[in-house]
Amino acid sequence: MTPAQLLSAPLQISQISLGAPLPPALSQWLTQHQPHPLFATPGWFTHLAGFLQQRTEGHKDSTFYWLIVSVADSIVLAAPLEEHSSLGYARLRLLSNFYSPMLELFFDNAGLSAELAWQTLLRALTQLRPGWLSLRLTPLTELQLQCIRSSAAQQQCSAFSYQFSANYRADCSNPQLYWQQRPSQLRNTLQRKARQLQKYPHRFELTAHPAQLQIDHYWQIYQHSWKHPEPSKDFINWLFQWAATEGKLRLGLLYIEEQVVACQLWLVHNGTACIFKLAQDINANRFSPGSLLSEYMINQLAQQDQIHSLDFLLGDDDFKALWMDQKQQIYGMELLNRQCLSGRLLGQLQQLKQRIKHTFSVGGHRD
Repeated sequence: MTPAQLLSAPLQISQISLGAPLPPALSQWLTQHQPHPLFATPGWFTHLAGFLQQRTEGHKDSTFYWLIVSVADSIVLAAPLEEHSSLGYARLRLLSNFYSPMLELFFDNAGLSAELAWQTLLRALTQLRPGWLSLRLTPLTELQLQCIRSSAAQQQCSAFSYQFSANYRADCSNPQLYWQQRPSQLRNTLQRKARQLQKYPHRFELTAHPAQLQIDHYWQIYQHSWKHPEPSKDFINWLFQWAATEGKLRLGLLYIEEQVVACQLWLVHNGTACIFKLAQDINANRFSPGSLLSEYMINQLAQQDQIHSLDFLLGDDDFKALWMDQKQQIYGMELLNRQCLSGRLLGQLQQLKQRIKHTFSVGGHRD
């Protein structure tokens, strides 16, 4: 089927509640077409929806479901959605939250390009919810922004983007070269803190299959760190179990005088180590235990897992630039449906806001 034929072909649309048992054929299709083996699997979205449903603030009136799109009885696309109705209008969001470092659709890339997949999703939304108002998408790369903006224009939607975060990465295929390229500030700090640590009984632990005591220590550190308390432990506890079963989990801990002072949850796949969660006891800050643990994990995983790249996922923290050498901006986007009167009005309002912002920005930089 050509792209033109697909765009005119009748769509068959179904909805399945996120968390409900999936028909075996659908479960198999989703697994075969999952966009990413860590952060975009059927299980990831099922448990993410469960986590959000526990948080009534902002989600009390939301419904969570798989949108399944078929053509001639063959699935071509699936999307995990959160839907909220306001004043009779459907506001939608491709499912994500602060755990999500990426956003993608499930689609058959043998028959669809990414642009065609986004157009098909927008067609399906219009068929399912005529007059839907908005669709929120985050986080997105620059390449995704361009693709979605083009797709939105073809489907009578206005697209408005904004800077959301940043992603830092580094090549560590040659560990010696990686450390040589690190700023002297970081290398000197690691050497100085390592000498300080040697004066105390200590040990590092790195495991792919943590014992319950190690998981308990992970949560203990979170309670004594600068991190905001997790609204619920359920999602991370699921991630521990799932990633360990899949062989993707790497949990690192640093103990000083038998007290855990730092922990890090990394996920490893295809030679890339994704640094997912970091925490250290604020009472042990003088040792920089998180930095020493990161150094240990990089060196160990370079040997045992032959990792060739590091990915700090999301967060525009200054310290990440010391460890990484590549940075890309990450964006959010809102699509407004121009086929809906409120969508057209909101789109005009957004355009006006952007023009005013641009005018003041240009005016503020005049000499």
